[in-house]
Amino acid sequence: MGELIKIVDSLENKISKLLHKLEVVNKANMELEDELTHIKSSQVTTSKTVSEWEEKYNSLKLANSMLGSNTNKTEAKLKINTLIRELDHCITQLSEYCQDNMSEKLKIKLSIADRVYPLTIDPAQEEGLRKAAKNIEQLAKKFEQNYAVRDKQDVLAMCALQFASKIEQTDIEQTEGTKEAEERLKALDELVNSKLAMK
Repeated sequence: MGELIKIVDSLENKISKLLHKLEVVNKANMELEDELTHIKSSQVTTSKTVSEWEEKYNSLKLANSMLGSNTNKTEAKLKINTLIRELDHCITQLSEYCQDNMSEKLKIKLSIADRVYPLTIDPAQEEGLRKAAKNIEQLAKKFEQNYAVRDKQDVLAMCALQFASKIEQTDIEQTEGTKEAEERLKALDELVNSKLAMK
């Protein structure tokens, strides 16, 4: 009987030690899980930051190549080709969508930089679209002749820059004109108020 008590005491002691070790291991496990969660969160943030910087770097490389840097010119042309293909695809899809969803539409084909774009449009848009396409073609030919540019992507990029700068300049001039008119109206208002106050 005494020996049985010793065995039970020994087992209780060993079980107590095992439970203590289990508690220590569980605590360490929880700390490791917390640390892992923190590391994963930090990794996601770092990956996001790296991705943003890569995007900025790629944009900068593309901008440098558009400005005339020879190092990445081929890469820029490939990206422009991809963008043009995507644009062609979008125009085609938009044309098909309009064709399916609108009845009284007009089908036209516009040629821009040796590419034909089939469009389905409202009849009222035809004249404006044809004039725009004609202006782009004329400007493209002018750039090709005056600057010895043969690459269509470069010509289209220069046309886009030309038209965008005209729009921006018009906006600037309108803003300046509006400010001037506003100042003159305020001066006139003050003059009228001062004359009315004299009576």
